[in-house]
Order: sequence, then structure tokens, then C-alpha cells
Amino acid sequence: MHQEGIFNYVSKTGGDVLAGEIRLKYGLLSPDGHSFSRADFNIGGPIQNNWFYNIGGFYRYDQSGRYPGYAMNNGGQVKGNIMKKYSKGTLKIFLKYLNDKNGYVQFIPTNSYDKPEPAPGFNIYSSVLMPALNYESQDFMYGGTMNFNPKNLVHSTYRSAGFNWEHQLGNNWTFNNAARYAKNNILYNTPGNVTTMSATDLTSYFLLSGMEGLGIGMYSYKNAKTGEELMQVASALGQGGLPTYTAVSNKLPGQDLFQNGVFMTTFGAYHNDVKEFIDQFTFQKTTDNMSFAMGGYFGHTDVERYSGVDGVAISTIENRPQYLTLDFTGGTLAGTTGVHKVTNSDGIAQAIGDNGASLTFNATQRLMALFFGHTWNINPNLTFDWGIRYENMKVKGHNERVYMKTGVQGGLDGDPKTFYDNNTVDRITSVNFDKTLNSFSFSGALNYKFNENMALYGRYSQGKKAPDLDVYFAANREETIGLLNPQERTTRQVELGLKARTKDLNLFVTPFLQRIKRCA
Repeated sequence: MHQEGIFNYVSKTGGDVLAGEIRLKYGLLSPDGHSFSRADFNIGGPIQNNWFYNIGGFYRYDQSGRYPGYAMNNGGQVKGNIMKKYSKGTLKIFLKYLNDKNGYVQFIPTNSYDKPEPAPGFNIYSSVLMPALNYESQDFMYGGTMNFNPKNLVHSTYRSAGFNWEHQLGNNWTFNNAARYAKNNILYNTPGNVTTMSATDLTSYFLLSGMEGLGIGMYSYKNAKTGEELMQVASALGQGGLPTYTAVSNKLPGQDLFQNGVFMTTFGAYHNDVKEFIDQFTFQKTTDNMSFAMGGYFGHTDVERYSGVDGVAISTIENRPQYLTLDFTGGTLAGTTGVHKVTNSDGIAQAIGDNGASLTFNATQRLMALFFGHTWNINPNLTFDWGIRYENMKVKGHNERVYMKTGVQGGLDGDPKTFYDNNTVDRITSVNFDKTLNSFSFSGALNYKFNENMALYGRYSQGKKAPDLDVYFAANREETIGLLNPQERTTRQVELGLKARTKDLNLFVTPFLQRIKRCA
């Protein structure tokens, strides 16, 4: 079911006219009544003395068809501008604010590769995402803690302010200047992936407790909310001195899909904070048969990014899974005995090992450019246009990687029997980079108009583009930083175009040859 309403209105105050629109949407996305709604609005008009304004925005709330217990889209934005018209130009000032949370569903279990259908206990409206939970993990890079909650989804916050200014200088000269400052923050709290884990496999316990945490005894899986024990697994000494695992009792759901299995969900943390200022100015000149444009561009960007794995959730195999706690009672290879907490009381464990999975990226990018363009109407039928652009790109920054260790040191609380916080920092590596690239691009074209219904043109272009910041962020190990050699991408292209028009047909044919390569 879907409903939509649109309300348009026009009101007059004195001689001024205000116009606006309000748009409302509502719909149901599943038989269970999970819904979405959205409201948009826009209003604008004159103020006085050639001042004008416009403001608009939206808000949405979307539970999605695969409802996990919290909205999958929730938030909105508002933006507006105010403009002044004067005798020789216009000045527009604008603001924007966005605060939005967006999620994405995970794959659900199926029962066939050839003709996949939802497995028993699941349907197209099922969700395997984790319930909302406030989880505090260690910040191995800066100290303290970081917060994780699946309900936060992908949380985007964007704030910007800027202006556009156009001024007539006289004698057919025009000056344009556009500038903007923006601050953009993105925080990912959406789980990295949802997969299955065998409760009778050595690899599962090695991941959750490390080698020192392996031992002989009994594992107990309980519902984190109710405390009900749902599975017991016994470990005994096997070949090679390593434990083997046998399920003693099992009341877990989803066992017809994966015997002695549970869901395992990684809690990956990622945030990207960007501050940016850009400014572009242009001088334009027109004559009877020519036009010229020249100007410059300046951009300054600061980027701080964190990426890591902060926890592993254990849960039941079912629609809207439930967290499971895991305890081990027995003796470990590290020599500890008694009750050991593999997960905390909420069912969150720690990804164990010296994996170097937590990284920070820090970079400052500065771009300066100059450009020139010229169009010449040689005669009423023949036009020549060409342009050049020079860029100077400088990127400076550093990347850090945290390597952790797990053992009898006990981690944050000093207790080696709480496996869920036994990771501690072993070492932090840092690599630095400082690179500058210069590039030159140009393009030129001839256009010949046979008549009002047919024209032919040819163009040759060579453009160079500096790589994006991911090239620099990929060099994050001491062993590989020396290989960082950012290169420009060069594109050469030859085009021929035919434009033809008849009473019943518009034809535009553009064969082209393009060559792309990287050069130092």
C-alpha cells in the first residue's frame, strides 16, 4: 500500500508572491505493517529591495521490508539560500545541513544454489541484522573507548556554507566567484558481514580466545537476555595436543540449516571526517565573434579516517537473531582454570590476534589550478574552441596501524579469564608521505554547420588526472610505503561527431577513439 499527497500553495503579501510545496508519502513495506514515510517541503520568494530567499528539506522514517527492530533510514536535511540582485550582478549565500542514518540489509539463508529460495524459518521479509545494543570497545589507537550500536547504521552528517557571486565589470567583462566550506562526517556502525560459525570447530574458538584460551572443559551458550542455556559443547584432548569439540546438548534454532551452528557478526568500525574549502574564480570576456574565459581554482582538504574490527557478536540462526553469551569452564593452555568469559554479558567477543586490523589515515590535500578557454566564431558556419588547464596537487600525511597481542596479560581489566577484552597494544607503526604532482591538460575542437539541420565536429583532447587519496591510504605498512609512487592517469581522445535533424528524427552520432594510460 502506498499513499502520497502533494500540497502546493501561493500566497500574496502586498505585491510579493510566496510559493511553496509540501509533499507527503506513506507506505507499507511488509505484511507485518512495517512502513515508510517521508515529508518534503520547499518555500521561497522575495523579501524586499531585490532580496530573495528559498528554503527546503526533507525528513524520512523507513523501517524497510526487512525490519531488524529499528528504522533502516531515518533522518533528513534542510538547506536554504538568500540572494541579492543589484544593478551589476547577483550575490547568493547558501547553507546546508544533513543528518541522516541509512542501513542496508544482509543476505538471508537460502536452500538452493540453482533456484534459491529462503530457507525454512526465513522469508523475503526476514532480517539477520543484530538487535540494537550499546557496545563500548577499546580505542587501541588513541586510548579510551569507542561506541558501537547497529541502530546507528551509516550515520552521515554534512554541513556546508558558501556563496556564488557574479559581477558585470563593464566592456563585456564578467567576474564570477564561487566558494564553499564543508564539513562531512560519516560513521559506520552497520555490521561488516553476517556469517555462520561452527560450535564444534577449533577455528571458531581460536578466533574468539586465541591459542592460550583453548583448553579442556565445557562451553555454554546462553540467551543473553533471558540467561537460558541453549547449547553445551564439551572439549577434550585430541590428536596433536589440541582440543576436539562435541555438542552435548543443543536447543538452538536454525539447526536444520547448520548443525551446531550460530551466526557470527563482525562489528567493524569506520569513520571518515573531511573538512574542505574550495574556491573558483573566472573572468569572462565576449566580443562580436569571440569569447574568453580565464581563472583559477583552489582546494584544501583535511581527511581523518579510522577503520578497524572492534568486536564479534554471536547470535542465533533465525529471523531477528538474538545475542548469545559464551562461557568456558575448565583449564586453558595458558594455565588458567575455572569459569572463563569468552563474550561479555551482551554476547560480544573480541577478534583475537596480532592482525593489524585497526588503522588510521590522515592526509592534507591541496590543489591549485589555472585555466584558459577560447571560442572563435570564424564565420557563421565554422567555430573553433580550445582550452588548457594546469594543476598542482600536493598530498601530505601519515598512516598508522595498530598491532595487538593476546595472552595471559589480561587485557583492559587485567583478568586473563575475560577473553572479550584480552587484546592489548603490541606496537603502533606510522608511515609518512609527501608527494607533489603537476599536470597539464588541453582540448580543441572544430565545428562546421552545413545548415540548420546538419553539423559536423571534430575534437582532440589530452587530460591528466591525479590519483585520489585511496592510493595514499593503501600504503599503510612499513614494508610497502617505499613503493608509494602516485601516478597521473593520462587520457587521449579523438572524436568525430555528426548532428542531423529532420522533421521526425534527431540524430547524434559520436564515434571516438580513446587511450588511457598512467605515466609518472
